[in-house]
Amino acid sequence: MNEAVTIRMTDTHVCLRVPFDLTQVCQSLRGRWNPEWKCWLWPKDKQAARRILDAFGPRAAQADGGDSLLALAGPDEILRPQDKVGIPDVLPGLKTKPWRHQRAAFSFARSKRGAMLAMGMGTGKSLFTVALLHDKRYSLILCPKAVMSVWPREFERHADYLADVVVLSGRSTKAKAGALKLSMDRAMVSGRQLVVVCNYDAAWREALADAMLAVPWDAVVLDESHKIKAPGGRMSRFCGELRKVAKQVFGLTGTPMPHSPLDIYAQYRAIDDRVFGRNFSRFRQSYAIMGGFGGKQVVGYKDADALRAKFLSIAFQAGRDVIELPEAVHQVVPVEIGPKARRVYTGLATAFYAELDAGEVTAANALVKLLRLQQVTGGHLKLDSGAVEQVDGAKQEALEDLLEGMGPEPCVVFCRFTSDIGAVKLACASLSLSCCELSGAANQLAEWQAGHHQVIAVQIQSGGAGVDFTRSRYCIYYSLGFSLGDYDQSLARIHRPGQQREVTYYHLIAKDTVDEQVYAALDARRDVVTSIMEGRKPKKAVKAA
Repeated sequence: MNEAVTIRMTDTHVCLRVPFDLTQVCQSLRGRWNPEWKCWLWPKDKQAARRILDAFGPRAAQADGGDSLLALAGPDEILRPQDKVGIPDVLPGLKTKPWRHQRAAFSFARSKRGAMLAMGMGTGKSLFTVALLHDKRYSLILCPKAVMSVWPREFERHADYLADVVVLSGRSTKAKAGALKLSMDRAMVSGRQLVVVCNYDAAWREALADAMLAVPWDAVVLDESHKIKAPGGRMSRFCGELRKVAKQVFGLTGTPMPHSPLDIYAQYRAIDDRVFGRNFSRFRQSYAIMGGFGGKQVVGYKDADALRAKFLSIAFQAGRDVIELPEAVHQVVPVEIGPKARRVYTGLATAFYAELDAGEVTAANALVKLLRLQQVTGGHLKLDSGAVEQVDGAKQEALEDLLEGMGPEPCVVFCRFTSDIGAVKLACASLSLSCCELSGAANQLAEWQAGHHQVIAVQIQSGGAGVDFTRSRYCIYYSLGFSLGDYDQSLARIHRPGQQREVTYYHLIAKDTVDEQVYAALDARRDVVTSIMEGRKPKKAVKAA
């Protein structure tokens, strides 16, 4: 358990206490066991601190005393590729003036067989991608479904060359395969450049996959490439096959390793399989420390410097520090749920924590139970029959108060559940505000961006990546997801280039509920489910606005 890891600093040493099953990690870091103090010792220097953080990951950063270890490690001083490449004054194929880091990214990637563009949210990855594809006859862009409609607009905004941008959005996989073949036939006759855009979920399916693998792609772009991080996933394996028929592959993501260093393997298998090879077991053996039951659990990481060096061999990095944006402010709005919701919530929570104390809850079934608790804080209860019953209106009322105070300003409201989106629409109706939706069921983003609606209710998984909400300076989280990656993505949809005003994020947090734990974990950049299961107290208290 994470709480069993403790860190203490002396004048000369870093002292680390760990449970027995993590002793081999300490041994691999050449720590010295002190039997008197009953802890592992390293010299108190930056190198040791970074080795410990690389090996233990969140276990060390989130442990008691973890802040002192982070302070000792200091900021990452990796030399970024843009410091080592020549930077052109202009980029071919663009009618938009690029920033310096975009020109550097283009120069770094243009001649490589594959390149990882590990660039932070809002750094303008799409612009230099348009430049990278300016001389490509056949290009394929794979991306999340919510981003598909974005790419034609990006080419229209930035490209000074003519290309047919075809979005494969047919109702069936067979229809999409037919559309791809028709587009190829037309491109061969016309001689025009072709850019095909398809969502990840559709691309790997048999009829379409066969059609895609038959095309001699000059370039494949994996937008939000962390989506294919699971080595055994069908989409991930399909992208590995695409690598064999594509001349160049470019990965675009601000979070190349969202959960662990092992996340990079499948992405690099698709981008350039010469870096880490095509055998995941061998890769894991090289960089992970195995332990736990049967020696099949990853308990730490090793050879982080070697992994980082290989990662950087084809990776260009640029964080949000390369752009200047107005200030962003976060405010917590505490919500007191009503008596009925409190009774329902208390009953569910009592049962959950009793099972947790008894050791009957795993991370997998904990997620289901926590989701049910979280839905109650939004005022709804999912019954065993599958029907959803409204049990409270406190959050909806808090939302109405916020919207009323904003006046005519456009607003983005992020939601976790379909029932929450319904509550947003009811709140808007009560105030006579026009409301639209972006979710797995509806995509009215273009209408909102065009100014036809004041409020847009966004399902966080659908509106977190590749979407521009800079029309609004106000964002409300009606409910939060459990994914730190989704949360970071959603924040950057409003606070990004194009935003000219100070941004305010409002978080509706039901008092004395799981809402507080979820928000605290995200704010402290912890794994949400693990943090709740371990009963950790948040490092930062939730404060009222």
